[in-house]
Amino acid sequence: YLEVQQGAVDIDPTLERLVGAAQGRAKADLDRVERKAEQHLRRREAVELAQIARARIAVRPDGAPQERVLGVAGFLARFGPRFLDDAFRQVGAWYERTLVSQSPPS
Repeated sequence: YLEVQQGAVDIDPTLERLVGAAQGRAKADLDRVERKAEQHLRRREAVELAQIARARIAVRPDGAPQERVLGVAGFLARFGPRFLDDAFRQVGAWYERTLVSQSPPS
């Protein structure tokens, strides 16, 4: 802005204030853009940290390995003896949909 201001003053000294005001507005706009960018970065970081926390809880519920917390006994107690049959049926259907029915890559 110094070069612009000097060039404007060379043309007409009354333009100096106009250039100064434009510089102030430009600085304010850049400050606003910087604040917005920082807000977006903080928001994205918070989302990513929450995703990591959810993944950690899914892998280690109650701070213990899944197999220690989410054993088959708990599911059998909650859903009854048909749980295993239903689980095998669902896994088989998933396997058919995702792995068997797809043609191999060419």
